[in-house]
Amino acid sequence: MECKICGRLLNGQRGVASHLRQSHNIKTLQDYQDYYDKYILTEDLICPICKKNKRKFISFDHGYAKTCINQKDEFGKILQCRRIWANRDKEKASRIQIETIKKLKETPSETNPNKTKYQIQKDNWYKIMNQKDENGKDKFNLIGEKVSINHNTIDPITGKSKATEYAQKAANNNRKLIMLDGKTRHQHISQKSANTVATTVMPDGRTQKEHMTEKANKTRETILPNGLTIAQDVARRAYETKVQNGTLPRYYGYSKISETIFIQLIRDLHLDFNHCFFAGNEISFTNSIVGAVHRYDFVYTDTNNNPIFIIEFQGNQYHLRESELEIRKNDIDPHGTPLLEGYQRDQIKKQYIQKTYPNCKLFYIWEDTIEEDLIKIKSYIII
Repeated sequence: MECKICGRLLNGQRGVASHLRQSHNIKTLQDYQDYYDKYILTEDLICPICKKNKRKFISFDHGYAKTCINQKDEFGKILQCRRIWANRDKEKASRIQIETIKKLKETPSETNPNKTKYQIQKDNWYKIMNQKDENGKDKFNLIGEKVSINHNTIDPITGKSKATEYAQKAANNNRKLIMLDGKTRHQHISQKSANTVATTVMPDGRTQKEHMTEKANKTRETILPNGLTIAQDVARRAYETKVQNGTLPRYYGYSKISETIFIQLIRDLHLDFNHCFFAGNEISFTNSIVGAVHRYDFVYTDTNNNPIFIIEFQGNQYHLRESELEIRKNDIDPHGTPLLEGYQRDQIKKQYIQKTYPNCKLFYIWEDTIEEDLIKIKSYIII
């Protein structure tokens, strides 16, 4: 390999690195990166996963990493581009696993010719998992309790349970990764999961979906010693944690970022604070037609408490634009609810205001166009 500075031929890239250090005083990582960029680099440096940040220079021998490393998104969370790249061949691994299982299902067991190797493995696994300890609990219950405790642990900073944070992080990553057929990994997972639980038949003859539904119903009905359901207890502990560390918003029912935006809007436009109402239980509109109670993120009223203008903050993970209906109609939010349901609910709320309060103006602030949307709102209000 040739040194591009003096033209000397050397033994491979390591030989060039050693030569550069000894003969050309190139010693720091930045020095090597400058040489690499000038004489060796040929590929694009934009991360193929997030398509925004620059890939990181590792060393003269290895050049640049395949993705960006330790970069953060707009909310301060570390991007998982490196992990997503490392797992890009999971579909291939899944196919190999399926073929292996198929072979086991077709091969008779040596110890019991009447059963396949797959059936023997399953029997042994169920036997081990059903063994009870001194407290009468089998391994299914012990693992479930351990996972439940971990997932219900509240982060002292965000006030969210680990289960919520895991779900949001996974959903974000899967929505960003585009597969070969143009669909997101999230869409692939959703379809595969739905097909699996609907078609997998358990030993009692019922499908896995029926088992999951039954278990979910029991969980919802389970009352803890404090008189709360599991979901209510998690919500209570999250609330108490936020109160203790001072992260509880003054007005709750929507995201912290929207509260900050509305407070700043009130100050910038000198709005009468007595006529400003936020999400939660401060103000609501009862729709007698559908029997629903509609609450909006921000409402500014006149002296008779009739809305003059309303603002809804729309997080992109939870709401759909009309222009996105075709491409995102099958997506779900981080809690597993179809985005299409949220879109239909937004439309009902919009139609209700237009019909009941025709002089009221309804604005939307979208998470990815906050500044542009605020300019439109301020222009309208000032006029």
